[in-house]
This record gives sequence, structure tokens and C-alpha cells, in this order.
Amino acid sequence: MNTSAIWTKDFILNCIVCFVVNQSYYMTMVVIADCAATALHASLAEAGLACGIFILGTLFARLFLGGCIERIGLKRSLYIGLFLFLAASLLNIGIHSLYLLYAARFVQGVGFGLSSSTTGTIMAHLVPAARRGEGTSYYAMFVTLGTAVGPFAGLYFYSDGVILYNLVAGSALLILAFAATVLLHVPAEDHEPSVSEQPRSYLSLQNFIEPTALPVAFLTLLVNLGFAAILGFMASFAKEADLLASSKYFFLVYALFTVCSRPFTGRWFDSRGANFVMYPAFIFFALSLCFISLSTSGWMLLGAAALMGLGYGTYMSCSQAIIIGLAPRGRMGLATSTFFVFMDLSVGAGPLVLGALLPYAGFCVMYAALAVLLACCAVLYYVLYGQNAAKQKLASK
Repeated sequence: MNTSAIWTKDFILNCIVCFVVNQSYYMTMVVIADCAATALHASLAEAGLACGIFILGTLFARLFLGGCIERIGLKRSLYIGLFLFLAASLLNIGIHSLYLLYAARFVQGVGFGLSSSTTGTIMAHLVPAARRGEGTSYYAMFVTLGTAVGPFAGLYFYSDGVILYNLVAGSALLILAFAATVLLHVPAEDHEPSVSEQPRSYLSLQNFIEPTALPVAFLTLLVNLGFAAILGFMASFAKEADLLASSKYFFLVYALFTVCSRPFTGRWFDSRGANFVMYPAFIFFALSLCFISLSTSGWMLLGAAALMGLGYGTYMSCSQAIIIGLAPRGRMGLATSTFFVFMDLSVGAGPLVLGALLPYAGFCVMYAALAVLLACCAVLYYVLYGQNAAKQKLASK
């Protein structure tokens, strides 16, 4: 058996599950607010809560279940997450109460949070340590594909408040993920408990957060404000700038350039170090936000999407590889959860904070300010990790 191979049967099956989980998430997320407003006569605030409560469920899973993933067992955790996601999706069918919708969405969020954290942890165990950057990049490529295909499929199946076809299609995909999980073989964990893994009080912060992940996770929170601004306000910005026709292809171009860059950025991460790919990633993402701020034509907007794929797409996969490499082997699941907790906080709360500032600044100023923030993040990366990156032995475990 070639122990340095990445594209094994189990890696491919895990990536398929990852793609399905993310596609099912976005397939309903893009339409649930409109569905709540149209079918259940919810106010804008109540419809927004239907989206936000899913994120709360995801955060609950990451915080309170992330540390249990490896103790429960990776495959068992994945089964539990998929079951919760599927059961709650089926419960959404025919719901006529806003409160029942909230309950189902919360459980969906828990299922998604547990499933996505577990597939990330399984990936960390399957990928050879010496090729962790490359393997994480390929895995993240399937996440990106899910974020691109999911919204398109969701809008395709959705029709004037009727979300039935979205739920049926998403549930069918989750059943496919169950089948893939049955065939998935996860290597047995073999490690000596470190000091950080010794029994401690349940209320100890280290039961919920992996300390080694905090610096890069905090940086991820700041970087994701730029992504949250694009995800949350692209439609409104495009309408104001008269770029609606081009904006429909924004995330497809983003996904295309992310996927095309994966084979190179992952290998460069492993062979030349994190700094070689991380600093250009900050530059590309900052330029993307500048392009959006200055966009007066479709080609500028789609150019911003391409730069976002090279910048934000690269940052997300490589920062996750850094966090996994720094974590004790028995706490990779908790490190992955910590990473996504900070990402979810930014994506969930970012639009609320930025939306409150929009009346005073406008879209162009907001995106320009976020470009400056990304430049500051490059400096912060140097302080938190980059200056010592050459000394880190990410492949030593």
C-alpha cells in the first residue's frame, strides 16, 4: 500500500460526503428566508432568523460536540451528524408553523456542524502528514464546489415559496452520503495521550476550544468578514451597480478559479512552506474587494470573483492545514471545530454588523474598507504565525 497517496478510495468517499453535506446546506439556505416570508407570512426579521438559527445550531455542534468527535469515533460521529441533518430536512416538509421551522432548522444546523467537522477530521487522519497542505486543498475544493453548486441547485428547484423539491433533492443526496459512509474506512487512531488530553473538568475551556488553533482561527474570523460581505450583500450591490446579469456568474467564476488553483497551492504549501502561498492569498483577496468596490462593468466584477478564488479560496484551505498541523493528533477534531466556530461566527454575525454600517458608508466604501482590513490581516498573520512558520514542523506528527 502506498502510504503517501492522497487519492485513496476512502479519501474520495469522504470528499463526496463533504460535497453532499455542503450542497444540501446551501440548497436550502439560499431560499429559506423567502420561503418563510412567502409560505409562512414571516416578517423580514423572522425570515432572517430562519437562516440565523441554523448557524446557531452549527455553532452548538462545533463548540459542544467538536471535542467528542474522536472520543465517540469518527465514523459514528459522521453517522449521527448525517442522521440529524436528514431527519430535520424531512421534518421541514409540510411545516406550517414558524416555531416548528425554527426547531427543525436548529437541528439541521447541529447535524451539518457535526457532519462537516467530522469529515474535516477524517480528512486529517487520511492524508499523509508530508502532503497535508495538498490534501487539505483538494478536500477544500469539494467544499467550494458545494458552495457553488448548492445555491444554483437551490434556486433551480425553488418556486414561489415552495421548498418541497429542495428538501427532497437534499434528502436524497444525504441518503447517498449515508451509503458512501458505509463504504468508508477510517484508520484506527493510534496515539499516546498528551498532557493536553488528560482528563479535566467538563467546564474547562479546553473541552470546547483547541488552544493551538486560536491564533489562526481568530485571523480567519477577520478574513471571513470580507467573504460575509460578498455572500450577504452581493445581490444588493449588483442591483445598485446595475450588474445583476454578471453577478449571477460570480460564485461560479470564484469556484472555477479556486478549483484550478488547488493542485498548485497545496503542493507549494507542502514544498515551499505556508508563507509562500499565504501572503499572495491576502493580496489577491484584498485586490478582489478593491475590484468589487470599483466595479462599473461585468468584467470587473467577474475579475473580482477570479481574484477571490485565488485569494480567499487559497487562504481557507491553507489556514485549515496550518491548524491541523499544529494540533495534537488526538485533538484534530477539536482543532477543526475551533477553526469552523470562528468562521461561522464571522459569516453569521458579519452581515449583521456590516449591515448596520451600510446606511452610513455605502457598498463601495464598505468593500474598500474590508480590502484595507485584509492588508492588516497579512501583517497580523506575520505576527501570529508567519514569522515562525519556517520553524514549524507541520509534518512531524
